[in-house]
Amino acid sequence: MNICAIDPSSKKPVIASNFELYREQNVETDSLQAYKFKLDADGLYYLIELAQSYGPGILIIEDQMFHNSAHTLKIIAQAAGMLIAPFLAYDWEIIKVQPITWQCALFPGKRMKREQSKLKAKEYASHLVAAEVKDEDVADAICIFDWYRKHRQA
Repeated sequence: MNICAIDPSSKKPVIASNFELYREQNVETDSLQAYKFKLDADGLYYLIELAQSYGPGILIIEDQMFHNSAHTLKIIAQAAGMLIAPFLAYDWEIIKVQPITWQCALFPGKRMKREQSKLKAKEYASHLVAAEVKDEDVADAICIFDWYRKHRQA
């Protein structure tokens, strides 16, 4: 089964997958690849091509938490819709996961502040791929992918 995990962003989301992303990856191992791309027309065509070529499969996307700004929440929600649409068009199952869900599953114990969880995600992702992962968004996408693989996949 083809699996993708997306850490959404209105500018540069990250996709992690268990199949060839056929672009220059930020991270690449035998079982996992991650790629940060620009959310523009080229990025959307890229997602359509992935969804069509490798679907149907499972897309896990980080759901949005409440933001202090309604404007920010609106922008991120619109971006998430653009990221999901190509996969829906090719019959992918969509799973939304709250950040707290995957973080608590992968990093059990006391709840962490945002900065601590970002650092922990980079450490976890770096260990998982046996290479330093410096980008917080890439680390989050890898963690979301691993959360699904360990905690949701039958």
